[in-house]
Amino acid sequence: MDMLRIGVIGASGRGNIADYAHLPKEGFTLVAGADIYPEGRERFLKRQKEKLNNTPNVYSDYREMIEKEHLDGVIITTPDFLHEEHAVFALEHDIPVYLEKPMAISIEGCDRILETAYRHRTKLVIGHNMRYMAFTRKMKEIVDAGTIGEVKAVWCRHFISYGGDAYFRDWHAAKRYSNSLLLQKVSRTTGWREPTPICPSDSAISRSTTSSPAALPPMPGSRRGSLRSGTISTGRRWSRRICIRRSKSKTSI
Repeated sequence: MDMLRIGVIGASGRGNIADYAHLPKEGFTLVAGADIYPEGRERFLKRQKEKLNNTPNVYSDYREMIEKEHLDGVIITTPDFLHEEHAVFALEHDIPVYLEKPMAISIEGCDRILETAYRHRTKLVIGHNMRYMAFTRKMKEIVDAGTIGEVKAVWCRHFISYGGDAYFRDWHAAKRYSNSLLLQKVSRTTGWREPTPICPSDSAISRSTTSSPAALPPMPGSRRGSLRSGTISTGRRWSRRICIRRSKSKTSI
């Protein structure tokens, strides 16, 4: 079986979701992680060894990792203000990207990422994990069935068990790094409301995707064929797993 090689940028902290991409029996292996902090690299390597009996390569520079590892896909879980830089670099190297939300902290940054994905014909998936949780799917089923009539408004209240001030501690406290609390919450708590485009493709590449971004015309499939169409489904408290499956016709993350 040919193994698909997966890497992660931002290997500590939220980067632990990349652990679920290490499924050697199903043809996926986490081969490398990049983190600028020595303690982050140490935690990543220790977690991989103890939890998965895996010994990935570690890097302080994500560019070195991408240029050396011949990756088939990369998971980006760095702070929001770095998403644009990291995603564009990976896409320019024709590596399919799973990008944590929000995509970027500016419209221009989002456009740049989408345009790079389109230009390089490389897959891009945005990690709106709540869209794939059981309770969210049930809500959509109820709404689509008309059980509660036509929905006119949605009230969303988010309880943060570890304290709402979490968004005002570290880098989130600076507008130049996070844009606003509205961006943080819209891309997370309410991110399940509309389909997320997966760029680029001219076909329906997931059940939640209806079309390519309006600004981009249809185009032929991805230049890099190892990771074809699909979505990454992540959920912490609810599902705690990334579903990755492989078939003869397509690979889904």
